[in-house]
Amino acid sequence: SPRVIVAHITLGDSVNLTPFFTSGTASVDNGVGTVASNLAIAVTPTATTTYTLTVTNDAGTTATSSIEVEVVPAPTITLLSSSSATITEGENITLRSVFANGSASLDNSIGAVETGVAITATPTTSTTYTLTVSNAAGTSVTRSIEVSVRQILTGYFTDNKSAAISHTVARLSGFTLQGGGNLTKAVEGLDYETKTQS
Repeated sequence: SPRVIVAHITLGDSVNLTPFFTSGTASVDNGVGTVASNLAIAVTPTATTTYTLTVTNDAGTTATSSIEVEVVPAPTITLLSSSSATITEGENITLRSVFANGSASLDNSIGAVETGVAITATPTTSTTYTLTVSNAAGTSVTRSIEVSVRQILTGYFTDNKSAAISHTVARLSGFTLQGGGNLTKAVEGLDYETKTQS
């Protein structure tokens, strides 16, 4: 039978192989040995390996079937960096990732990325970016980085002089001036009040 890749595994992982046959005795090569029909056996190849099942009946006739288990290296992440750890709202950052043995993507609507290739992002709030690298066997590794975003502050100043002047005028209009002595006292009082309210 032709060889068929039935599984991808990450180096160090195991896979279960299950032989099926109707009569005779059977064995699998590459150190597995005698096997029974419909009984799974676990193998942990360190490299891509073809396993051949050989079944022999009482007349000495043999039949074979082979399957291949492809072993792939574990994904790795060397770097995930941002050009700035803190930015002001509206500014851009440059994210760069270095990885191997798999395909990668960044979350927050960025999508697929290539190793060593910088991409630009414009977060509007403080954001954690997570890089995920997966190999053909489905093994994944992740790394995250946080970028803080300072919000733009808006505001205005008020001039309290107008309020102080209005208050002073109101107090002045309330005085009754009766002669020079009273006039001096009133002016002194107005001067004091103005300093207090300004």
